[in-house]
Amino acid sequence: AQDTKVSLKQSPLEGLRSVMKQSQGLWTEAIGTWATLLRDKNQQGALLGNSVLFLNYAAMVTAVPLQTFDTFNATPGDIGKIFSLGSIIGIGLSPLAGRWADQYGRMPLVMPSVVIMTLGGLTTAFAQDWGLFVAAYFFWSVGEAIFSPALSAYTADIAPKATTGSALALSRQAQDLVFLVGPLGLGALYDVAPGASAMATTALLTAVGGTAFRLRAKEVIALPPPTRKPKT
Repeated sequence: AQDTKVSLKQSPLEGLRSVMKQSQGLWTEAIGTWATLLRDKNQQGALLGNSVLFLNYAAMVTAVPLQTFDTFNATPGDIGKIFSLGSIIGIGLSPLAGRWADQYGRMPLVMPSVVIMTLGGLTTAFAQDWGLFVAAYFFWSVGEAIFSPALSAYTADIAPKATTGSALALSRQAQDLVFLVGPLGLGALYDVAPGASAMATTALLTAVGGTAFRLRAKEVIALPPPTRKPKT
């Protein structure tokens, strides 16, 4: 109660200085915590995984509309249908992927989904037929829908209990950073080399980053024992 009375007596300028001083201290603590987290190989792997996922999201909102318009003369309605297709796949498949991640572990889902995203992205990049493009986009979205729940679960698994918020914030920072740089870079690349360049680059970086994630990160959860059917 005494601290509250003192704070009420402060002038607006003194109050602002107090808030800035507290914020500076919090930022210093946050940076120190992040530096500690970044030395952990599992955290490094999770950051790679989050970067891969959001690079694909960046390509989805940047390269896909440009390519569909230039290659297939798609209308805004066509592009909207493509985006909705990806959302439908995510809604339908993500719960199953989450269950698989709980039952079989997070890591077994990483490489299959990375391969699916890579192949789907490459096919999307070079497709010259609308039907093939839609099928490739479907395939690409399946990979994202499997990858995302496993990655989210793994990010939560490796977060230290004392600094869970900071660990999840670090992953969020990586996502936002990629989503800041990704559209700018992919858009600039498409300006220089229209066509397959942006999507093909995304697919290549997905393969490299996803593989690095798998090699860097280790499973940290204890899987439930397999259930055995009772003998009849």
